[in-house]
Amino acid sequence: MKKALRWIGRGLLALVLLSILAGTGGYFYLRSGLPQASGEIALAGLDGEVEILRDDRGLVTIRAGNKADSFFALGFVHAQDRFGQMELTRRIGQGRISELAGEGTLQFDELMRLFRIHEMAEAALDQLAPQNRRSLDSYVAGVNAFLDSRSGALPPEFYLFAVTEPEPWTAADSLV
Repeated sequence: MKKALRWIGRGLLALVLLSILAGTGGYFYLRSGLPQASGEIALAGLDGEVEILRDDRGLVTIRAGNKADSFFALGFVHAQDRFGQMELTRRIGQGRISELAGEGTLQFDELMRLFRIHEMAEAALDQLAPQNRRSLDSYVAGVNAFLDSRSGALPPEFYLFAVTEPEPWTAADSLV
């Protein structure tokens, strides 16, 4: 009997240690998805040097030599800070939330597709002034630069909905 209790005790100890190890590993993995608040990141697609500063409250200041680079940096920062929200908004506008939430939201998707929000956003792209379209394209390039350069975890929302890899961002997604 003592031997059995010892083995049960060892098993429980091993289970507790494995739980602590898994929890610690999960914590550090999810932290890897947090925005990089210091250091340098080399990105293709910029014309010059861009400085992104975050204060102690996380507020962002972007310094760039031209508008295109500032919009690129803004897209990058938005994706760093809130890509989960951006992805959710994109899917709602496309009528694709059921891909994440299941059959219970099919009627909502049907309604959103009836409104044709994403189609109208795509049509509106042709109506943008050239300067606005260039700014939007720079923003989109920044979002996609984040998606291409990230090496850490995705935002937690992606794991809740079992999304393994986000699709590239488009100008119409931003208008949605």
